[in-house]
Amino acid sequence: MRFALLNDKRIEATKGAKGVCPCCGSELVAKCGEIKVHHWSHKKKCDDWTAEVYVIQDRNGNVKAVDVKNANVGKSFMDSIERAVNKASPLPDDAVFDSEIYMLFSVN
Repeated sequence: MRFALLNDKRIEATKGAKGVCPCCGSELVAKCGEIKVHHWSHKKKCDDWTAEVYVIQDRNGNVKAVDVKNANVGKSFMDSIERAVNKASPLPDDAVFDSEIYMLFSVN
């Protein structure tokens, strides 16, 4: 990820910098090598991120509403799920059409 938080301010990765994840609040490590763009990585694997996602779509698969609930991480994670579902509209495969869809997002 490009930004971490330090004292509630967004910072970019620099060698030796410390920060926390804006989504889950976990400690981040600055990755500042010579090949890839400097970025942040979680110090520990975060494998318990979950959120329930409810989607309403029309017959053509166009997303009409997205509701993300019961996420155990921050609002940024919930917002990114909502953006991803909306960006995927119209949803594919009318062979399994249902006007209301329930999904459980899990990161591991």
